[in-house]
Amino acid sequence: MSDYQANGFTSSLLEQWEDRSTITLVGNLSEDGFASNLVVTRQRLKAGTSAADFAQSQLKQLASQVQRPNVESQRTFKNNHGHDVFQQIHEFSVETRSVKQVQAFLSNTSLNHATVFVITGTAALSTFAQSLPQFRHFIEHFHATDDER
Repeated sequence: MSDYQANGFTSSLLEQWEDRSTITLVGNLSEDGFASNLVVTRQRLKAGTSAADFAQSQLKQLASQVQRPNVESQRTFKNNHGHDVFQQIHEFSVETRSVKQVQAFLSNTSLNHATVFVITGTAALSTFAQSLPQFRHFIEHFHATDDER
Protein backbone atom coordinates (compact mmCIF):
# COMPACT_ATOMS: atom_id res chain seq x y z
CA MET A 1 0.00 0.00 0.00
CA SER A 2 1.12 3.53 -0.68
CA ASP A 3 0.45 6.77 1.15
CA TYR A 4 -2.41 8.79 -0.21
CA GLN A 5 -2.87 12.51 0.37
CA ALA A 6 -5.74 14.72 -0.72
CA ASN A 7 -7.63 17.85 0.33
CA GLY A 8 -6.67 17.94 4.01
CA PHE A 9 -6.35 14.24 4.76
CA THR A 10 -3.99 11.31 4.35
CA SER A 11 -4.57 7.56 4.30
CA SER A 12 -3.25 4.43 2.64
CA LEU A 13 -4.27 3.72 -0.91
CA LEU A 14 -5.41 0.14 -1.34
CA GLU A 15 -3.34 -2.06 -3.63
CA GLN A 16 -4.51 -2.05 -7.26
CA TRP A 17 -6.71 0.99 -6.56
CA GLU A 18 -6.17 4.40 -8.12
CA ASP A 19 -7.53 7.85 -7.46
CA ARG A 20 -9.86 8.87 -10.27
CA SER A 21 -11.58 11.65 -8.40
CA THR A 22 -10.69 15.23 -8.81
CA ILE A 23 -13.18 17.41 -6.94
CA THR A 24 -16.73 17.74 -5.67
CA LEU A 25 -18.37 21.16 -5.43
CA VAL A 26 -21.70 21.74 -3.68
CA GLY A 27 -24.13 24.55 -4.45
CA ASN A 28 -27.77 25.50 -3.99
CA LEU A 29 -30.25 23.44 -1.97
CA SER A 30 -33.64 22.54 -3.38
CA GLU A 31 -36.77 22.90 -1.23
CA ASP A 32 -36.48 19.24 -0.25
CA GLY A 33 -32.83 19.68 0.77
CA PHE A 34 -31.04 18.17 -2.27
CA ALA A 35 -27.77 20.01 -2.90
CA SER A 36 -26.88 20.84 -6.48
CA ASN A 37 -23.39 19.52 -7.06
CA LEU A 38 -20.55 19.25 -9.53
CA VAL A 39 -18.31 16.19 -9.51
CA VAL A 40 -15.20 15.86 -11.66
CA THR A 41 -13.70 12.42 -12.17
CA ARG A 42 -11.22 11.02 -14.63
CA GLN A 43 -10.92 7.67 -16.34
CA ARG A 44 -8.29 6.17 -18.55
CA LEU A 45 -9.48 5.53 -22.07
CA LYS A 46 -8.78 2.38 -24.02
CA ALA A 47 -6.90 2.97 -27.25
CA GLY A 48 -9.19 4.25 -29.98
CA THR A 49 -12.03 5.22 -27.61
CA SER A 50 -13.33 8.76 -27.97
CA ALA A 51 -14.96 10.83 -25.25
CA ALA A 52 -18.30 10.40 -27.07
CA ASP A 53 -17.83 6.61 -27.17
CA PHE A 54 -17.07 6.62 -23.45
CA ALA A 55 -20.15 8.77 -22.79
CA GLN A 56 -22.38 6.30 -24.62
CA SER A 57 -21.03 3.40 -22.56
CA GLN A 58 -21.67 5.41 -19.37
CA LEU A 59 -25.24 6.12 -20.48
CA LYS A 60 -25.85 2.39 -21.01
CA GLN A 61 -24.52 1.71 -17.53
CA LEU A 62 -26.75 4.44 -16.06
CA ALA A 63 -29.81 2.97 -17.80
CA SER A 64 -29.18 -0.36 -16.07
CA GLN A 65 -29.04 1.27 -12.63
CA VAL A 66 -31.79 3.90 -12.44
CA GLN A 67 -35.49 4.29 -13.12
CA ARG A 68 -36.70 6.05 -16.26
CA PRO A 69 -33.50 7.51 -17.72
CA ASN A 70 -34.37 10.11 -20.33
CA VAL A 71 -31.75 11.79 -22.52
CA GLU A 72 -32.90 15.31 -23.28
CA SER A 73 -30.02 16.46 -25.47
CA GLN A 74 -26.52 15.67 -26.68
CA ARG A 75 -24.03 18.00 -28.35
CA THR A 76 -20.35 18.43 -29.10
CA PHE A 77 -18.44 21.69 -28.89
CA LYS A 78 -15.07 23.22 -27.95
CA ASN A 79 -14.82 24.93 -24.58
CA ASN A 80 -12.90 28.16 -23.88
CA HIS A 81 -9.60 26.23 -23.63
CA GLY A 82 -10.06 24.36 -26.91
CA HIS A 83 -11.01 21.02 -25.36
CA ASP A 84 -13.41 18.92 -27.42
CA VAL A 85 -16.48 18.35 -25.25
CA PHE A 86 -19.26 15.81 -25.64
CA GLN A 87 -22.18 16.90 -23.46
CA GLN A 88 -25.46 15.27 -22.60
CA ILE A 89 -28.36 16.31 -20.41
CA HIS A 90 -30.49 13.59 -18.90
CA GLU A 91 -33.07 13.04 -16.20
CA PHE A 92 -33.72 9.95 -14.10
CA SER A 93 -35.26 8.73 -10.87
CA VAL A 94 -33.71 6.86 -7.98
CA GLU A 95 -36.31 5.54 -5.54
CA THR A 96 -38.56 8.58 -4.91
CA ARG A 97 -36.18 11.33 -6.11
CA SER A 98 -35.97 12.63 -9.65
CA VAL A 99 -32.83 14.49 -10.66
CA LYS A 100 -31.42 16.05 -13.78
CA GLN A 101 -27.78 16.01 -14.86
CA VAL A 102 -25.55 17.66 -17.37
CA GLN A 103 -22.50 15.53 -18.11
CA ALA A 104 -19.52 16.75 -20.08
CA PHE A 105 -16.81 14.40 -21.31
CA LEU A 106 -13.45 15.95 -22.21
CA SER A 107 -10.60 13.85 -23.48
CA ASN A 108 -6.99 14.74 -22.77
CA THR A 109 -4.30 12.92 -24.72
CA SER A 110 -1.47 15.16 -23.57
CA LEU A 111 -0.88 12.94 -20.54
CA ASN A 112 1.17 9.75 -20.81
CA HIS A 113 -2.10 7.96 -21.58
CA ALA A 114 -5.48 9.00 -22.91
CA THR A 115 -7.77 10.28 -20.16
CA VAL A 116 -11.36 11.42 -20.16
CA PHE A 117 -12.51 13.93 -17.57
CA VAL A 118 -16.17 13.56 -16.68
CA ILE A 119 -17.85 16.65 -15.27
CA THR A 120 -21.26 15.85 -13.83
CA GLY A 121 -23.61 18.58 -12.63
CA THR A 122 -26.60 17.21 -10.73
CA ALA A 123 -29.61 19.05 -9.36
CA ALA A 124 -33.18 18.40 -8.28
CA LEU A 125 -35.69 18.98 -11.07
CA SER A 126 -36.89 22.11 -9.25
CA THR A 127 -33.41 23.73 -9.23
CA PHE A 128 -31.81 22.39 -12.43
CA ALA A 129 -32.69 25.43 -14.58
CA GLN A 130 -31.16 27.71 -11.93
CA SER A 131 -28.01 25.55 -11.64
CA LEU A 132 -27.47 24.89 -15.37
CA PRO A 133 -25.76 28.24 -16.15
CA GLN A 134 -23.32 27.62 -13.28
CA PHE A 135 -22.64 24.06 -14.50
CA ARG A 136 -22.08 25.34 -18.05
CA HIS A 137 -19.73 28.08 -16.83
CA PHE A 138 -17.58 25.49 -15.05
CA ILE A 139 -17.49 23.26 -18.16
CA GLU A 140 -16.66 26.20 -20.46
CA HIS A 141 -13.70 27.18 -18.27
CA PHE A 142 -12.40 23.68 -17.50
CA HIS A 143 -8.79 23.18 -18.54
CA ALA A 144 -7.02 19.82 -18.30
CA THR A 145 -3.35 20.08 -17.45
CA ASP A 146 -0.43 17.69 -17.55
CA ASP A 147 -0.26 17.77 -13.75
CA GLU A 148 -1.82 14.49 -12.64
CA ARG A 149 -1.53 14.06 -8.89
